[in-house]
Amino acid sequence: MPSTNMKSLPTPKLLIVDDIRANLVATRALLRDFELDIYTAESAKDGLALAAEHDFALALLDVAMPEMDGVEMATELRKDERTRAVPIIFLTAHRMGDEHIFEAYGAGALDYMLKPIDENILRSKVSVLLELHERTRLLEQSQQQLQQQNQELEKFARTASHDLKTPLSQLSAFTSLLELEMRGRVSTEVADIIDRMRRSVMNQARLIDDLLRYSRAGYQDIDFEQVDISEIVGQLRADFMSLYEQDHATIEFNELGVVDGSRTMLWQLFQNLVGNALKYRQSTVAPIIVVKRESGLNDPLCVVTVTDNGIGIDNASTNEVFTPFLRLNKNSAEGSGLGLATVKRIIERHGGSIEVGAAPDQGTIFTVELPRTQR
Repeated sequence: MPSTNMKSLPTPKLLIVDDIRANLVATRALLRDFELDIYTAESAKDGLALAAEHDFALALLDVAMPEMDGVEMATELRKDERTRAVPIIFLTAHRMGDEHIFEAYGAGALDYMLKPIDENILRSKVSVLLELHERTRLLEQSQQQLQQQNQELEKFARTASHDLKTPLSQLSAFTSLLELEMRGRVSTEVADIIDRMRRSVMNQARLIDDLLRYSRAGYQDIDFEQVDISEIVGQLRADFMSLYEQDHATIEFNELGVVDGSRTMLWQLFQNLVGNALKYRQSTVAPIIVVKRESGLNDPLCVVTVTDNGIGIDNASTNEVFTPFLRLNKNSAEGSGLGLATVKRIIERHGGSIEVGAAPDQGTIFTVELPRTQR
């Protein structure tokens, strides 16, 4: 049953095509108790014209008709994207041989019935198909509503994030000014409080930026272009090496291949994966990150792994790492819990997938699969 917050569905439409008017009247009478808008046509040509104007839940087609028979009409319906999914039941006055049955099913028929039509059988078949049609429409309506709600939530997140950044920027400026003015003039305890204020403001600003990135990854249109993943990782290595030089970090990668995608989004994807590997490193071991292509350069899927020797993730938590706002490393003050959620959203927008394998103190491995092309 439809939920109370859903729009009422329009009355389903049924098409009956038969070149004999008496058959149309009789078939229509058999379905008089159904809540249906019934349309009739005395030729396949007229039936196709009606199908072009209306969305039918079901079509009952006579097989033997002049000029164009029912099977030929069904074949034409299957050529059109709008009418391709319309369920079809063939009506025939003669028992169909195996060859004709295969032809009918090949044209898209769900079933066929012999004339004279058995009222109970016809009503039963129509009832089942109409119920299936209604369930399909309810599911489509639910998906549309869910998509609309997601868009509204993302719009709210963007608006709220922008509104929150203004006072935070002012607070950050005032805190920096206070820290500058009070440097050397206050006790160590007061200086520590000011420093914690500054870091708290920075963390909140980072959270808002991450929230915006997560939101954009869900709604932003993608202008697909050829992106060399090796170039992205190479630039990231250059950027990260200057930040983690004192930790003797190493980032290794091979030829990773080219995919259709958003350069900006793919940059964010690998920036998050490589950045996390460096951020959650072991204190006693130099960080080693390996980005490796696991598929052929011409394979339909580009499979890339990102492996590190960091603190790792408990196997029991691997299914949770992509949950928004979830921070598995409770001891770290860094991170908003949106980085990996954004990674997953970006990959899904590209039609790909991501998996994680991990063990405590043994590092983490992320496996990214991206389609080579978006055609």
